[in-house]
Amino acid sequence: MKKPSPRQLTWLPQLAIREHCLWCCENREQEVAMCSSQRCPLHPYRSGDPFGRATDYYTVIRRKCLDCVTGSRSEVLNCLSVACPLWCFRMGKYGCAGSKPAGLHGMHPPHREEGRPATSRE
Repeated sequence: MKKPSPRQLTWLPQLAIREHCLWCCENREQEVAMCSSQRCPLHPYRSGDPFGRATDYYTVIRRKCLDCVTGSRSEVLNCLSVACPLWCFRMGKYGCAGSKPAGLHGMHPPHREEGRPATSRE
């Protein structure tokens, strides 16, 4: 699978979900396929739509963002993790104007999923 460009990620929420899952699994596609994080809102969509139908990816991403910040809507709104592939979609719709705030690149919050081991990324 050819890795999408960052610009493509801002166009397609399903690619942003896949990119986030790869990030979470340290860029190991096999780990994404074997992911055991059943509580993650993205889990069913990590390799595409398992139901073979149109999915509101924006809602799925919004649920993941709320999960990441333990349910705080204001924290989702004020998220500084602009390097996260889901960032442009965090409000439940496309929200990037083509650029990210200066000085914040590379930031990403730690995962707050239960049972997930700490890694050097956190």
